[in-house]
Amino acid sequence: NWVVNVSCPEYVRTLDPNYMSLDGVMYWMNWRGNDRDMSPTFIVSFSMLTFRFGQIFIPAEATANYHGLMIHGGKLYLGAVNYDHERYSCTMWEIDGLGETSSWNKLLTYDGYGHPYLPAMFIDSDVIQVLEKYYQVEDLPDMTHTIIHITRWSPLGKTQ
Repeated sequence: NWVVNVSCPEYVRTLDPNYMSLDGVMYWMNWRGNDRDMSPTFIVSFSMLTFRFGQIFIPAEATANYHGLMIHGGKLYLGAVNYDHERYSCTMWEIDGLGETSSWNKLLTYDGYGHPYLPAMFIDSDVIQVLEKYYQVEDLPDMTHTIIHITRWSPLGKTQ
C-alpha cells in the first residue's frame, strides 16, 4: 500500500473525470475551470510511472464546441464536435507520438441532426456514433417521440 501526492503545474486546472488511460499515462481535456463551453487548447497527460505532467496541444483545425477522448488499438483519439440545437459536425482525429512532438491525422468528419453523445465508440476498426432526437407530438404537449439513430463509419475503408 502507498499514497503519493503530486503538485500539479499551474496549467492543470482540474482532473476531468472522463480521463482516458493508456500505457500508464492518464489523458484529459484541459477545461478552463468548470466552463466546458470554452474550447480547450491542450490535452493534459500524467504518467503514473514517472509522476510527470505533459501537454499535447490541440491544432487550430480541431477547435470545436466540445471534445471527447477515446482509446482504440493502443492509440489516443480526439472527437471534436461543433453543434447548435439542431445540427452537429464531428471530426475524429488520431493522435500519433503522444507528447510534445505529437502529430494529428484527420480520420473522418461526419454531420447530422440532433445532439451527439461523445465519445463515439470503436468496434473493431469502425466508429459508431449514437444520437438521440426528441420530437414533440403536435397538439399533445405531454407527448414526445424519441428516435435513437446509430451510424457506423469505416475510416479505413472510407464508408458509412
